[in-house]
Amino acid sequence: MKSILSAMKREDGAATVEFVAVSFALLMLIFFVVELTLLFFFSLSAQKAAQMGVRLAIVSDPVVVGLPATNTRTGSGVFGASCHDSPSPCVSFGTLTCVGGGAGCDVDAFNRVLTGVKRFLGDAQAEDIEVSYSYVGLGFAGGPVVPSVTVTISGVDYQTGILGAIVGTRGSLSFLPAVSATLTGEDLNQGGA
Repeated sequence: MKSILSAMKREDGAATVEFVAVSFALLMLIFFVVELTLLFFFSLSAQKAAQMGVRLAIVSDPVVVGLPATNTRTGSGVFGASCHDSPSPCVSFGTLTCVGGGAGCDVDAFNRVLTGVKRFLGDAQAEDIEVSYSYVGLGFAGGPVVPSVTVTISGVDYQTGILGAIVGTRGSLSFLPAVSATLTGEDLNQGGA
């Protein structure tokens, strides 16, 4: 009986057991931090890609087909009057959108934007990109159209490592968060004015 009690009082190997218990938790914490850092890196890369895409869209030929080259004046509008004057001398064209380079898109102009996006976010595909032009009342009646241009990137696959194995391969961590960037149209002509 004394030998059993003396064996129970000994602490040989206790440090090893504690190290194993603590090191597993520490490794999981390190993997989580690395995964989160990678997610933030790729999310910020997507934001920069959207900024580059919209910058290319405002200094290139319009991506959407049917965007008017000039502000159409209303019946009572006067040529040269500011579009935001009251009553509005310009006709609104609403919002025109190109999704994935499909119908209603100028393929060459869309590919130029896609190429710019891919420089910062290589996994982006054509179907992940949407370019829209919105009338915002800028410019002059009869003058060049000055829309608000927005590039949205959504649905880009994101491959997680350890964290993806824990939470599953499909879910909220399977795609990068949607990002968009908006600028006011400048030249809307690849050749310059």
